[in-house]
Amino acid sequence: MTWDVVTTDHLDKDHLVALREERLAAVRVAGFCDPEGRKRIADLLVEHPERTNYRVRWATRNPGGGVRAGDEFTPTDSDRVGPVDTTPEGASDRDGVVEAMREFRTAAAPALSPIDRLRLELDEIAPLGAGLYRKNGRLSVAGVGRVMDSSGELVHADTGRRNCLTANVYVRMPVAGGGTRIWKYDGAYRTSPQSYLFEPGEIPESAPCCLVEPEEGDLVVWNPALPHAVRPFEDAPRLSMQTWLLLEDGENNGDFAIRLLN
Repeated sequence: MTWDVVTTDHLDKDHLVALREERLAAVRVAGFCDPEGRKRIADLLVEHPERTNYRVRWATRNPGGGVRAGDEFTPTDSDRVGPVDTTPEGASDRDGVVEAMREFRTAAAPALSPIDRLRLELDEIAPLGAGLYRKNGRLSVAGVGRVMDSSGELVHADTGRRNCLTANVYVRMPVAGGGTRIWKYDGAYRTSPQSYLFEPGEIPESAPCCLVEPEEGDLVVWNPALPHAVRPFEDAPRLSMQTWLLLEDGENNGDFAIRLLN
């Protein structure tokens, strides 16, 4: 299987397994989000009073070898709308988790919100079903808004999200640029318990790279443990909704459940 993007009209189990095993760069489902609902979600994201920067503690390469942990949260190119967990092990205990999901549901109505549709379709294809992530009775929000006004092309890997895929629904895309590059590359960065920020030239030129160029309304799923970066663009904003898909293995080989979280 070549390092490429598969475009399809629906997700299936084989897609998820191939992404988990890093045999595919990404899976794209064209036209996943209803056009009218997409416009209302876009308005909600741009005008939302609680929009805030998505801050990250980046791990980086240690000059002496291995990985150097990040100590401080630093700003990124992306703002978020909705509460975010630090790790899958600590589900949100904040007020407003359910309200945050209902806000997007109301904006998309009468169509299903894209994250609700995704949850429904994943429940149909995952061998052990799919649903929201809970830990000790605490619920994690499924689906946050992402707002980007520019991109510094930060090449990073979300290594803190073990056994996860990332699902992204593109609400508004720039006329040119704004696609996502995904590299097939392995290295010491995989040991990082935090998201890892690559230095220029750290990924060898020989590493296979694929450019995903979604259209508005598309769903794209990939493995966030792989290096990826958003290409620069000028026609801001770039708007999307994102959720993590945690794959929980069952007792039998090949069985897994999916839990949606942020």
